[in-house]
Amino acid sequence: MLAMAGLTPVSAATIYKWTDDTGVTHFSSDPPPAGTDADRIEVESGKRRFGNTPSARVRQIRCRDFRGALDQLDAANVASGERDQWRRARKTAQAGVDKWCRN
Repeated sequence: MLAMAGLTPVSAATIYKWTDDTGVTHFSSDPPPAGTDADRIEVESGKRRFGNTPSARVRQIRCRDFRGALDQLDAANVASGERDQWRRARKTAQAGVDKWCRN
């Protein structure tokens, strides 16, 4: 059905960020333990094709969101066991900045 409409599906990834009781910041694609207050970072992981170029407003919003995610990741105090997940999340956020923030 999507192909008939000229669209390709987009998959999204959710990254959870939380700080535990000892002050260690965690990043994970799995939800944190129950009752833990966590930030959800939605990351687009596919390409969307509508046949039109996204509006300037859409580009501005996506740029802002990816820069915000990148800022949060850069400010995080990452535990050594979480560094691989952090690197993947940061790479995704940087790719979003590169894509949506170019002039």
